[in-house]
Amino acid sequence: MSFWVWWRRIPNKRFNHKGRQTLGWRSLIVNFSLLFCADYYGVMRSGEFPSLNENYKYAAHMISWLEKLGVPEIPFAKSAFSQLKGYWVEHKYINLEQLKDDLWSWVDSNDGYNISDPEVAKMRIILCLAYEDNRELEGVGYFEDLLVNLGISHENAYKRT
Repeated sequence: MSFWVWWRRIPNKRFNHKGRQTLGWRSLIVNFSLLFCADYYGVMRSGEFPSLNENYKYAAHMISWLEKLGVPEIPFAKSAFSQLKGYWVEHKYINLEQLKDDLWSWVDSNDGYNISDPEVAKMRIILCLAYEDNRELEGVGYFEDLLVNLGISHENAYKRT
C-alpha cells in the first residue's frame, strides 16, 4: 500500500459530543508534525530559521554601535540608517539591493577606501547593515575592524553588546 493510499484512509472529519465537526486525525497529524518540525529546527515566532535569527542579532549589534558612535550628519546617511533600522528592528520591507547600490555609489564617490575618515567608516558600517546575510561579515571581522579604525579598542570592538 502506498503512502497516499494509506493517508487517504485516515478519516479527516470527526464530530464532538455535540455533533459539531472538529479536526480529523489527518489534520491533527499534520499540525503535530508542523509543530514538531518548528520546535526541532528552532523556528522563531516570526517564522525565521536560526541562521536568520543570527543575522538579526548581528545587525542589532551593529545598530547599537552606530547609535553609540552617532550617524554621520549627511542626509543620505540618516535616511539610509533609519530605513535599515526599520528593516532589521521593525521588519519593514525595503529594497535592500537598491539601497546597497546607492550606498556603494556614495562610498565610491567619496574616497570610500579611506576608512580613517570617520564619516566614510560610518557609511561603510551602514553599508554592512544593507547585507541581509551578514554571517560572512561577522566571520571576517570587517565591522569590528571599522570600529577599531574609529578609535574603539580591539577588546571592546570584538565584544558583543
